[in-house]
Amino acid sequence: MLEIVYAENIIVGVVKDNQFTWYILDKDDLYDVLYDQLDYVAMSNLIEEHKTTVEYLRTCMLKEHYRCADDTLKFNPSVYINFDTMCLFSLYPEYTAFERMVYGNWKGKFFDFMDIIPEEGKYWIVNGKNYIEDTFNYFVKKGIRAEWDVQ
Repeated sequence: MLEIVYAENIIVGVVKDNQFTWYILDKDDLYDVLYDQLDYVAMSNLIEEHKTTVEYLRTCMLKEHYRCADDTLKFNPSVYINFDTMCLFSLYPEYTAFERMVYGNWKGKFFDFMDIIPEEGKYWIVNGKNYIEDTFNYFVKKGIRAEWDVQ
């Protein structure tokens, strides 16, 4: 399974036929999917090998919890693609605007989609604790910022 490396690989949630699945994609693979105008067959052929599970994402996240601010960011879901409703939402924090790369009848928007992820897909929630939010708050309290956010 692809290792999650901040700003190189991103976590993408995909809905097709009401089924939700996580993927860990190289950014270039996502560009290829968007270049193919979000064609599901092309996307499946391109990224099927990068399918992942909630358990894998959770295990990786917990292993790196509190290491550094950038490690926290790499576990944030970056893109949500819903083939049923033809929408793409992006939370990607870098300069790439995936939401602007949609074509035709697709809708793209920079939008915090974490609340629309099915509960069983929220790998960052463990025993009621939101580890992404908790880790972010930990670094804010310590005055530590992510490398990309330092001015």
